[in-house]
Amino acid sequence: MAEGTTVRGRREGERNRWLAEGGLIVTSTERAARVVVGSFNRAQQRGGRGAWASARVFWWEGWVRSLWSERCLDGGRDFAGTGAWPVESVGMSALQEQAVWAAVIRRSALGRGLVSEERLASAAARSFKLLAGYASEFLLTSARRGWSGEAGVLSEWVEGFTKLCRREKLMSASVLPLALADWLAAEEGAARGERAPALVVGFDRLTGAQRRMLDAWGSWQQEEIADYAESAGMAESTGMAESTGMAGMTGSPGIAGAASGEFLSFATEADEIAACAEWLKRECERNPEGRWVVVAPGLSRRRGELERALPAEAGTDGRTGLRVEFSLGVRLGQTRVARSGYLLLRWLGEALSETEVEWLLGSGQLALDGSEERAMGGLMSALRRRGQERTEWSLESFCNAAERSRDLPWTRRLRAGRLRAMASRRSIEAWSGVAAEVLAEMGWPGREPLDSAGFQARERWDALLEECGRSVLLEESAMEWRDFLAILGAALSTTVFAQESTDANVLITEPLESAGLVADGVWFLGAEEKRWPGEGRPDALLPLSVQREAEMPHASLEEDWRLGDEVTGRILAAGERVVFSFARASDEGETRPSRLVLRRLTPERREAMEAGLGTPEAVEIVEDDCLAPCPGVQAGEAGSDERGFPASGGAGVLSDQSQCPFRAFARVRLGAGREQAAEPGISARQRGILVHDVMQRIWGGAATGGLRTLEELVGLADRAAFVRGKVRETMERRRAELTHETIPERLLEMEAKRLGDLVTEWLAYEAERRPFRVEDTEKNFEIQVGGLRLRVRQDRVDVVGEDESDGRLVIDYKTGKASPAKWAGERPEDLQLPLYGVYGVEAGLEGMVYARMITGEVGFQGRAREAQLRVKGDLSRSSALVTTPLTDEDLAQWRGTIKRLAEDFLAGHAEVDPKQAPATCTYCGLESLCRIAERALSAQFAESDNEGADRDD
Repeated sequence: MAEGTTVRGRREGERNRWLAEGGLIVTSTERAARVVVGSFNRAQQRGGRGAWASARVFWWEGWVRSLWSERCLDGGRDFAGTGAWPVESVGMSALQEQAVWAAVIRRSALGRGLVSEERLASAAARSFKLLAGYASEFLLTSARRGWSGEAGVLSEWVEGFTKLCRREKLMSASVLPLALADWLAAEEGAARGERAPALVVGFDRLTGAQRRMLDAWGSWQQEEIADYAESAGMAESTGMAESTGMAGMTGSPGIAGAASGEFLSFATEADEIAACAEWLKRECERNPEGRWVVVAPGLSRRRGELERALPAEAGTDGRTGLRVEFSLGVRLGQTRVARSGYLLLRWLGEALSETEVEWLLGSGQLALDGSEERAMGGLMSALRRRGQERTEWSLESFCNAAERSRDLPWTRRLRAGRLRAMASRRSIEAWSGVAAEVLAEMGWPGREPLDSAGFQARERWDALLEECGRSVLLEESAMEWRDFLAILGAALSTTVFAQESTDANVLITEPLESAGLVADGVWFLGAEEKRWPGEGRPDALLPLSVQREAEMPHASLEEDWRLGDEVTGRILAAGERVVFSFARASDEGETRPSRLVLRRLTPERREAMEAGLGTPEAVEIVEDDCLAPCPGVQAGEAGSDERGFPASGGAGVLSDQSQCPFRAFARVRLGAGREQAAEPGISARQRGILVHDVMQRIWGGAATGGLRTLEELVGLADRAAFVRGKVRETMERRRAELTHETIPERLLEMEAKRLGDLVTEWLAYEAERRPFRVEDTEKNFEIQVGGLRLRVRQDRVDVVGEDESDGRLVIDYKTGKASPAKWAGERPEDLQLPLYGVYGVEAGLEGMVYARMITGEVGFQGRAREAQLRVKGDLSRSSALVTTPLTDEDLAQWRGTIKRLAEDFLAGHAEVDPKQAPATCTYCGLESLCRIAERALSAQFAESDNEGADRDD
């Protein structure tokens, strides 16, 4: 790329000449400074130089702090004016300043009795920074007289903060530009003449404090961008949809004021991102040495989508040459290294949620070898399968559960760390050191070497621990472990981590963060009305009149609009080719294009853009009809394997296959969705287990000290006492798995009483039945349907009648809603009882019923041949058991349905075909695999387009 031939070439060429001639460049962001340095270094290499002086490039905050350090090293001197800080004042870090603000608020009248002053401290620091930057005259007490309400409270805090900093000789970063301005202006003329001229790059707006400091510096100028687009040879674009060959786009041919601009609309945000990725790939193939910028308002919300889409285009073989980098950092606490470290430190002193423990173990950052990593990764699943899930885990209880079968080295390490955290009170500096030592002793951050991003995050974590140790500048006192963790947690949530620049050729950033960047092409994602320009809120503590007069950010909608318009113009001039795009539909509904962009179109192009919004998209839907038969079973030959295919899940396999074939495939063959997440207290699943256990003890006969016949039930002298005894036996047997931090003893007592009352009510209902004898309870056996083998367990089978030749009644206990209506149709929702009846009872099936065990609603529901004669004599004639008897035709139909579903499963039918969406999908838990939401959205758009076509007709 020759300098001067493109927008990027001209801009970089002028910056490089400025640096080569001895000037310095100050940028608005650290990222922009890295870009300028990278461009300068590449220019030196192209010039054949093997060594050269480093470019004098700073980003604003780094420049300010370096000048302050220089002043302190040179001795400096006091100065008059707003700050009047002593020469030996210590510059505070952000954490230290937060701690000072918190101390000021705590000592104030309003601060007494506050649960936490951290949020107010952050708000006060932001307000103070705005005052220092835009309206420094209000730092004087006299200028704030008359402030009332929230502003009056802030004024009191500002006064206390200023006095405290002067007394303790502390310097806030917010007033550093003001202090430096006085110091620079006070220097002798000779010193001022030696200062290099400064070029200010990438500032959409300069604050009053920044201008004051630059004026005191001496010679400076701001980079002008207005003439770049005009001098780049304005050629009208022919339209991106035509020039790139990408289908599914509608838009205007070009944007006035850009060398080559387009405004495109897409059906969905996913389509928009996919088109951007395709565009980048094509541009990189056309110009391997190029640089591109992707601008996205609200980047934090869309970052995950972009990370998934763009690396997919870049590939692993490097053929496309795309190297993607995000300019927007993330909260340090969101990085894997920092999050695992903080969770581990928290776990030493408090319980973690089940999801937090599972993530921590699966992160691999506690394991010292591969075997430990594998054991940790599968431990939570194993606990759930054993029914030991719980909403919270203390470290001690989790170690006990993990050590159920053997001693584990990693649990010993965790316990040792917990003992260190339980020590007496320490200073925050001492706790900072303890935290670092404990993490190292416990094996954090794991056995695997960290990649570049992880290594940088680890370094930032270590630095933050040290900063926390120095954060308390006033009233240093001993604190407990939890107080130290609260400070560390607040620091992690406010500290932004951004990876060092890797000289990527694709930079993804936000509109304001893109200031100072130039590229061969720019794509602006999400140029829709609600997102651009963004709307912010005025500062909550400063008087609105002060904010508007000083033109502070978000002081008015008009100010936000003006800034957004200027940023739009600056982006249009940032590259040789600029694309704006938006999605016509988002999660919030239909969207409209940004008026800031539309206003830059000519009237004809604006009309074309508006008209194109209703153009239907050309969408191709490809159905995947490939089948993957079960191993050893060929499609159409399900019965060819005598042993059959063993499927876990029992009757649920067939119910899943009926409701949605993909669900059966995912759960059985992929092993997805089997785990039960923990619930607070006693879960519905645990309640069901308790009911089944009690009922087995009651009807287990001599083996359990229970009953077997109706006569024995009727002959009980004290039925309630008998039930309480069986409930007590069950609770004692289950105590180990039920008793933990979230299920206290009192809750178990209440559950035992509830269970006793429910079972007593149920036995009163059964005491009114026709004669019966319990044949089996909780019977395990195997059913083979063609080539499908299923392991099942029947709750109970009764012999109804006076002798062995009478029929069998299959009973299934239900503690929730259940209905035989789910057995009906070509695609039954529940095939458990039909399977037990058709394949589990060899002869004499009298009926299949649910034993509905719900307080106040106990009773049988299902199908029986002669319900009044064999089941319960007092059933009304309108009862469903009487009006809808069980027939041989029913059994034949269920047999055929079950066989068909088994054959479909074995043949590999795994279509995403819910019987009744969205109801079928509500509790499925497999949405991320089947992508049912995307399919529904596509159908919705197709229906909307068809309706539009009908209206046009």
